[in-house]
Amino acid sequence: MKKLILFLALITSALFYSQYQKLDSISLQKTLEKIVSDTGKPFVVAKQSQEDRIFYIKFKNPENESDNLMILYYPSYEGANEDLEIKGTKVWNIQSISGNFLTVFPVWQKFSSTKTDAETLSKKGFEYYTTPDGNSTDFVKMGPIWAIRI
Repeated sequence: MKKLILFLALITSALFYSQYQKLDSISLQKTLEKIVSDTGKPFVVAKQSQEDRIFYIKFKNPENESDNLMILYYPSYEGANEDLEIKGTKVWNIQSISGNFLTVFPVWQKFSSTKTDAETLSKKGFEYYTTPDGNSTDFVKMGPIWAIRI
């Protein structure tokens, strides 16, 4: 039974990772909405922009103007081969999710499937996580904000 639970936890965490990478445009939109929903706060889009190849969306909480959520994402081309002049299929990858601790922590819990409690993690200042397929990510304090770096 313990092995089954561990196996399901590993599969679930791998699926969460894949939900943030290689997304088509529709899946990207749904994933962004899911991230906002996972915070449990009523965020609304405040700004969307692009710098070089990185796109970002900044969300504001209308109930608390100092509560923001920022999601960075970028395109890549699956199957592209410049030498063979194959453009590939455009996919989107989420690079990071950032905001104050209480905003981003619920997303981290769902993303990583870790059992770390909020108080312990907030004191520690960081946590690393590696999915079963070897992808690593972290949840770190960066000054006054916290970021999930995928």
